[in-house]
Amino acid sequence: MSDSEKKNGPVRPDGMGESREVIPFGTRGQGDGMGQMRYRRGMMWSILGGACAPLSAEIAAVLTTYGLSFVNESDDRGSVKTAALVAAGAGIVVSILYNPWQIPMSVLIALVCLAMVRTVYGRQVTVGRVSLAIIAATLVVLASDSVAAAFNGTSVPAAFDGVLRQMGASYGGSMNLTMSSQVEVARKLVASYWPLAYLCAAGAIVLFAHWGTKLAARQMNVSLPVGRLSSYDAPRWVGVVFVLSAAAAMAPRYLTNLSPLVGFVGTNVLVAARVALSLQGTALIVWFLERRGFGPFTRALAVMVAVWIEWSFAVVGIVGLVDLLANFRGIGRGRQGREAGPGEKSKESA
Repeated sequence: MSDSEKKNGPVRPDGMGESREVIPFGTRGQGDGMGQMRYRRGMMWSILGGACAPLSAEIAAVLTTYGLSFVNESDDRGSVKTAALVAAGAGIVVSILYNPWQIPMSVLIALVCLAMVRTVYGRQVTVGRVSLAIIAATLVVLASDSVAAAFNGTSVPAAFDGVLRQMGASYGGSMNLTMSSQVEVARKLVASYWPLAYLCAAGAIVLFAHWGTKLAARQMNVSLPVGRLSSYDAPRWVGVVFVLSAAAAMAPRYLTNLSPLVGFVGTNVLVAARVALSLQGTALIVWFLERRGFGPFTRALAVMVAVWIEWSFAVVGIVGLVDLLANFRGIGRGRQGREAGPGEKSKESA
């Protein structure tokens, strides 16, 4: 052994680096340059997403959650609230320059994105929480547009009807009888179901926000749970809402003194609850096919058939309501079910 080996210890063979430290999950990039880079990158995307809010809510939701996800996984996780505030500020500034009535939408998108990032990376995503987020976003956007319409001396339903009237007037005398009847049918449908447009818009914001967290997680190599249609389980209160809204929708037919507003609200809520229960019934069908070993093509075909059956006969939603009560898949519900996860509880029950 040489003098240098005696003094400094054995010489490390060529090709062997320094010993590697195991970094716990969720601390990747913290304490080094990677964490700071994520922070700067996240703030940049958050500001860009907030600035897009008055122009496109969906694009803003993707970009903002993408940026907030990087901030959440950086050295300073507590700054994710500050990043959301900065994103809202950017949206407010652009709204003042572009359309001041878009200020509530800019703030709403920032709040939805913040809640989505905290929920997704906290492993606390449930159908019930997503549903409540969509409902809350719907009410906020509807209230904002109602106030804006009132200041302009009109209302939201009248604004929808005005758009259809302008579309019909743009055709002028070239509109034949068939096209005229189609426009009239569209006017009646919009007059009866215009709140569902806000529900769809809010749902798009929440889903695009969720997509933004997935894109960021893939970029950062962070593993997140993957949702499956077969594990979809609607919150049990959807069944109560379905029954009450069905009663409200039918009540004006038998109680002539009842306000038409009751039937209007009941009809729209009934359609929304029916969609949730239809997904429940479709999830049960897909789960059954998975257990029987059917491939993706067969399951996709079954989903398309289920959509057609629900559209024509409303059978799949009833199946979903029964599954919501009977729990055929044995999905864990409540606190224990959330801790174990739907997939684990289903395996245990199988």
